[in-house]
Amino acid sequence: MDQRRVGSFLVAGSVLLFAGQALAQCTTSKDASLVQQSARNAVACNYRRLRSGPTATCRTVLPPPCAGSLVSDAVALAYGANNPPAAAVDRTALRTQLSCQHAVGSAVATFVGTKLRYLVRGLSSADAEAKARRALDRLPRSCTTTVLQDASGVILPDVGKQCDAAVGAPGTAVDAASLDGALVTLLETWVDRVGPHPAPLRPNIVFILTDDQRFDTVGLTHSIDGVTPVMPTVVSELVQKGVTFQNSYVTTDLCAPSRSSLLAAKYSHTTGVHDNGGTDGGFAAFDDSSTLPVWLKAAGYHTGIYGKYINGYGPASPYQAPGWDEWHVFKQVNYFNYTLVENGVENAFGSADADYSTDVLRDKAVQFIHDAAGGAPFFLYFAPKAPHAPATPAPRHAGSFNGIPPWRPPNYNEADVSDKPAWVQAIASWGPTKQTNNDTFDQHQLETLQAVDEAVAALIQALRDIGQDGNTMIVFASDNGYSWGSHRWEPKQCPYEECMRVPLVVRYAPLAPLPRTETGVGLNIDHGETIAELAHRLPRRALGLHPGRRDRRRVDPDLRRGTGPAVEVQRVRHQRERALRRDRRPLRAAERGDRLGECERRDEHGGAAPRAEARLAVAVACRVAPGVSGGRDPDGRVHRPRRRRPRAAGRTCGGGRGDPAGHGLRRGRAHADRLRRR
Repeated sequence: MDQRRVGSFLVAGSVLLFAGQALAQCTTSKDASLVQQSARNAVACNYRRLRSGPTATCRTVLPPPCAGSLVSDAVALAYGANNPPAAAVDRTALRTQLSCQHAVGSAVATFVGTKLRYLVRGLSSADAEAKARRALDRLPRSCTTTVLQDASGVILPDVGKQCDAAVGAPGTAVDAASLDGALVTLLETWVDRVGPHPAPLRPNIVFILTDDQRFDTVGLTHSIDGVTPVMPTVVSELVQKGVTFQNSYVTTDLCAPSRSSLLAAKYSHTTGVHDNGGTDGGFAAFDDSSTLPVWLKAAGYHTGIYGKYINGYGPASPYQAPGWDEWHVFKQVNYFNYTLVENGVENAFGSADADYSTDVLRDKAVQFIHDAAGGAPFFLYFAPKAPHAPATPAPRHAGSFNGIPPWRPPNYNEADVSDKPAWVQAIASWGPTKQTNNDTFDQHQLETLQAVDEAVAALIQALRDIGQDGNTMIVFASDNGYSWGSHRWEPKQCPYEECMRVPLVVRYAPLAPLPRTETGVGLNIDHGETIAELAHRLPRRALGLHPGRRDRRRVDPDLRRGTGPAVEVQRVRHQRERALRRDRRPLRAAERGDRLGECERRDEHGGAAPRAEARLAVAVACRVAPGVSGGRDPDGRVHRPRRRRPRAAGRTCGGGRGDPAGHGLRRGRAHADRLRRR
């Protein structure tokens, strides 16, 4: 499957594209008419090709520029994999299915054009929706059918992935009522974004960040009975009602660098936080002047943090970082016997059951939500210690996972590591005592997550108490993963998925009305900027992300002389960055993410990334298209040609115009060879 990087909360197609881009809004009847004609022609074309085959000719009407990608997104939502159809369908065997597919397409096209037309006429969004949704409300009658696949492989009906839960795989019945509601929810949001008077969605944000939680410790993988998920509330309230990201990764698998990257929306080589402490790590190295709470505060949000901030904060107490209205942060991060810095006051907690830190933070966060009722939108950052070592469960949960089978994946305590990097080969095989001790710790981690799961339930109930459950985006994630013995390694800071892959679930009905699993790759550096854009149309300069400066790299040369898994990750990054600097144009964020994922998410056999970086050097050397001497990146920055002398005839890369002898390609290969030798 093609693994593409997606912004972590792009949970409904192009909704956030509309939220962030500066479009000229559709304000005339002509705009609305063109949108409707374009949508109707597109769905009619798909229907014709389902009946007659993909070679059937179609008439095309281009939508107005003000509509952005509204029409193409709506048609893709209505037809799914049949946009366009791969083959003609068996109209006899799939007669009712074809009728349902046609009804969905027609209803979507009608809704988009009709609602926009009424918005242009001055009706409110609610009134325009009431008039536009009549065709969609007839779907329960038109789609009382079962999904089928014919001999040609065409599946009918099919819809976009945002509504897959209502249609399902061949052999399942279409849930037409859920499909109707989901289509209305998505389309009304999409049309509002291009209408005459768009407003940012500005949901409340509840961000729940655990500490050292593996990606597979939410569902049934480590269930005590095979039936009850490890975190039943997270599964029932978030996974089954939101978007689960199968491929969510952190760019640096260590607490302070990861949390800094999340809040600042930058890689650790840009934040300057490379470790949990020292001269280039922890709180002392973090510049908190331009972070997610600062951006949200500027957008009118009420903000509050409850739990862990950045490692090494303690000596700076009672310092309160900018952007936070409510500050309830660990001075010492513990389960018991800790101090919270609360709006400038230090409050000590002891060892009583009622002092268990996850519970204390839960109650304070619940009060924050109740206090926010009727006020500005709010941002709640809930960051308990669990399940970080020493993984002390709440007394009521101690022993709740007794008897769970030890975790023994195929790569656990590998006997033969001759194909692994030197630092893995240097790790001694685990003996029985070490295995037993780690099995006990793994069990305790699962037990500490029970209090977090209860806290999630309490926060959701508080949202319902104030009537904001439907207007709140809830994000559940971890700062990094944790290895339980894969490749003989424990705990984190390794170039393997166990260390870098984390759970990520997002629930927000206006963008994701039905549950689904997202297979695209998401990174923790996406969180901050995406939330800020969703909350308000903040320009990149306001976010401190000036074009060309967002990801200027700083790499410590001493890392090249180090050893061990953490240095191995940094060495891979360093090689990648040297290759990328051969081309001085800033990369698009998506390109950076794809290449970082290729580099850092190495498979369990390891060792492949440096060779991938060598290939990347050649690709970078030939980035400029033949004959192009400059241009603009997606942010509008002008790029000048590297060489000012006149160019000869030929091709730029390998015999093209301006480089007849192919010197540019040879330089790229030479650089690739140097990377291989390292």
